Amino acid sequence: MGGCFNVNYTGENITTSSISTTTNYEDGSKTTVTLSKNSSCKLYKEANIYLHTNNNTTAPIETIPALKYKLYNGSSQISEGTITNKNDYLLGTVPLTDTSTTYTVYLYIDPSISIGNYNGTSYSGYIYADSHQTSTIEGNYLVSFDKGNLLYGLEDVGETSEGRMKYSINNEVVTVTATMDDGYGFTKGRVNLEANKTYRFAANTDSTWGGGHDDTVESCLMLNGQYNRYYCTNNSNMNNNGYHEFTPTESGVYWLRLDVNQSGQTHTFSNISITEKESSMQTKTVTVGQNYGWLPTPERVGYTFKGWNGKNLFSGFNKNVSISSIDGTEGSYPYGAATDFIEIDFDESNYYISGLTDRLYIFWAYYDENYNYLGRVGAAGRTGSIVAKNRDIVTSSEKEKFLRFYIYQNQNVPGVIDEIDDLNIQFEKGTKTTTFEPYIVINDTDVTQMKNHTLTAIWEKNN
Repeated sequence: MGGCFNVNYTGENITTSSISTTTNYEDGSKTTVTLSKNSSCKLYKEANIYLHTNNNTTAPIETIPALKYKLYNGSSQISEGTITNKNDYLLGTVPLTDTSTTYTVYLYIDPSISIGNYNGTSYSGYIYADSHQTSTIEGNYLVSFDKGNLLYGLEDVGETSEGRMKYSINNEVVTVTATMDDGYGFTKGRVNLEANKTYRFAANTDSTWGGGHDDTVESCLMLNGQYNRYYCTNNSNMNNNGYHEFTPTESGVYWLRLDVNQSGQTHTFSNISITEKESSMQTKTVTVGQNYGWLPTPERVGYTFKGWNGKNLFSGFNKNVSISSIDGTEGSYPYGAATDFIEIDFDESNYYISGLTDRLYIFWAYYDENYNYLGRVGAAGRTGSIVAKNRDIVTSSEKEKFLRFYIYQNQNVPGVIDEIDDLNIQFEKGTKTTTFEPYIVINDTDVTQMKNHTLTAIWEKNN
C-alpha cells in the first residue's frame, strides 16, 4: 500500500509455517518494510505499520493469545506486544522522511502461553504500511465550488413551435427544424445568470456553428427573451473548442435560443450546459486535517441540491441486482451488489478503488451514454479478487464513458457479509489510494486533499 510514500516489502506474506514457537523472536516470521516520502506528499510526517489478518484464517486472531510481535529500526526497538484483534492491528508509528528507512517486524509464538486453538489450524496475513493515519498534517488550500450545469428545463419532454423553429426535446437532446430561412425561436431551456461573472456555454451538434442563410446552426442566450439584450456564441470557438465563454453585464433569467439557418433542415443539439468558469467560482480557504466548516447551498430551478462531492466517485451500492458469473451466465450469489453508474474518462487518468475486504470479489463492466451494457473490463470480465491489501486498479484503452463495478462474496468464505455498508470504499482518479473522503462532503468532513481542489454540486431532478 503506501499512498503518500514509496514502500518496499520483503517476506511480506505470513503463514502458519513461518511463525515459530520460540523464546528467540528472531527465529519467528520476519518482514522488512522500507519507507521513504513520495514527492507529492511532503506534508505527511509519519507512517503506521500494520499486521493484516486474512479473513479465511481458520484460527481467528483473537484465539491466538500467544502471538507476539516486535518492531525494530535496525537494532533499536520501537514497539512490542501481543496481537489482540484481527484484520488490521497497529504495530507502531514511525517517522516518514525523505531518506529510505528500513523497519523489521518479527512475529512469533510465546511458548510459555497455551496456544489453545492454534494447534492444527492455519493462519495467514501480511505486514503493510500506510500514511492515512498520520497525526501531523498541515497546510492551507483553496477549495472551489463547482455548481455544475446551471441550465434547467431541457428535460421537459414535448414539442413546441416558436417563431420560425420547431423544437422537440427528449432526454436532454434538442431536435430543431427550421420552418423558414434564418429562423429563430426559443427552447424551454432557462438559466439564472449573475452580472460580471464569466460562464461557459457548451453543446454538441450534428451541424457546424455559423450564421446567415447557410447550412449551419447558432445559439444565443437572451435576457427574458429580449432580442436587444443577448449573448450569442462565438462560432469559431464553438467549432474549435466546443464551448464559448461570456460575461453578462446584467443579472436575470436568460432564455436559450437554438437556431437552424436554412428552411427545411433538421439538426440536433446534445450535452448542452452552462457552467461557471473556474475563475468565477465561489472559493474558501481550508486547512488539511480540519473540517470544511461552512459550505454554500446553491439553488437550481427544478432540482434539489444533495450535497458536495470531492475526489470519491463511489456513491454507494445498489444491492437489488442480479449479477453475472465470471463465465457470463446470470446467477445468484451469497452477496451481490453493484454501484450506480460512474462517468469516467480513461483517456484522462487511471482509476483506483480501495476499502474492500478480502472476502469480496470485483468485476467491472462498460456501458454507453444510454446505460446499455457493452462488455466487461479485463480478462474473463474482471480484474481479480480484492485480496492484496484491499485494492484494485482498473485501466483501459476503451472510449466508453460509463463504468459500473460489481461486488460479490468469495464463496469459499462461509457466512453472510453484513458489514459492507460500513466499508470506507473510495473510487478515485490515479494509481494510488489517498486518504478516505466520503462521497458527500459536509461541514464536519475532514479536509484530506493536500492541494487546491474543487467540490462539485450533486443535483437530483424534482419529480
